[in-house]
Amino acid sequence: RRHTQTVMMKQTTTALVALLVVVAAVAVADAFLLNVDANAVECFKEEVGENLPVKLVFQVIQGGSFDIDFEITNPKGEQVFNGHRESEGKVDFYTTIAGYYKFCFSNKMSTVTGKAIEVLLQVEEKGDNLGYATSEDLSPLDNAIRQLAEGVSDVVTVQRQMHMRDEAHQNITLNTNRVVLYWFFFEALLIVALVGWQVIQLRKIFETKRVV
Repeated sequence: RRHTQTVMMKQTTTALVALLVVVAAVAVADAFLLNVDANAVECFKEEVGENLPVKLVFQVIQGGSFDIDFEITNPKGEQVFNGHRESEGKVDFYTTIAGYYKFCFSNKMSTVTGKAIEVLLQVEEKGDNLGYATSEDLSPLDNAIRQLAEGVSDVVTVQRQMHMRDEAHQNITLNTNRVVLYWFFFEALLIVALVGWQVIQLRKIFETKRVV
């Protein structure tokens, strides 16, 4: 019994250590709102180590045609990714060199309307990949825990992306309803003005006939 308990304790300890390693390895996700004025460019930088996964998810939630240009450059200034007039995007890549990666969103195509962008940047902390056990070094239980943690991280990212998309759709619906309401009042005023003009013209016609 003691031997069995010892083995179970060792397995549990190993599983807990593996779970802590996975939790330490889970990428740090920062979600924030970025406002880009008309005919302007907004950039931010993130320091990332070499050969680490980076995930960028963004959604234009307000402004104009809900489109934006974006560009990602490495510490040498070389372009990693870019997009033109995107309403949403998801970019996954591995860094090739360590340093500050630059993420830019351009609203140069718009001269009047600013844009609001919800951004989710997920990167692995610098140095988290040092000393990791490989899949061959882990037991089936450890591998299952690692896969579970990675799956949870993916689910959280998808949920945040769905939340961004839902917020963008709500803003589109509100803007559409606002435009329809404005057109309704404009058409009502136009009809009232037209009826008034017709009444005035008819009165002038009848007054002219009376004079004759």
